[in-house]
Amino acid sequence: MSANKGLLVKDFDKALRQSGGLRTVAAKALGCTPSNVVQAVQRHPTLQKTIEEIREQTIDIAEAQLFRKIQEGNMTAIIFYLKCMAKYRGYNERLEVTGANGGPIATVNGHMAIPTTVEFVEQAIEQGTNGTPKELSD
Repeated sequence: MSANKGLLVKDFDKALRQSGGLRTVAAKALGCTPSNVVQAVQRHPTLQKTIEEIREQTIDIAEAQLFRKIQEGNMTAIIFYLKCMAKYRGYNERLEVTGANGGPIATVNGHMAIPTTVEFVEQAIEQGTNGTPKELSD
């Protein structure tokens, strides 16, 4: 039971489900404040699970609509999907730089170590600056 005007967990659960997880709408239906709903959710794991279930259902609905739009040839939906789900194929707006096999970027004396040619590496060794080419040691 809750200290919120005699409201039970099942009352909050029902209101949250009917409101699609919108706490303000659930609060209005229950005759309490949105903060009362938030507090009830924080206190009761069953209500936390209810919120999680509602979110997953809403994501399923949104994905179904997105797939429908893709099948209809909606270019915005197609681009959105590719940017989110096909980054590994090059559909992205930003370049993600990582080291070998997705690991951290190698550094030499605090500078990125990206030798692009054999000549670059040989120059670094010849300069004797602990492997840092002159351009990077300045």
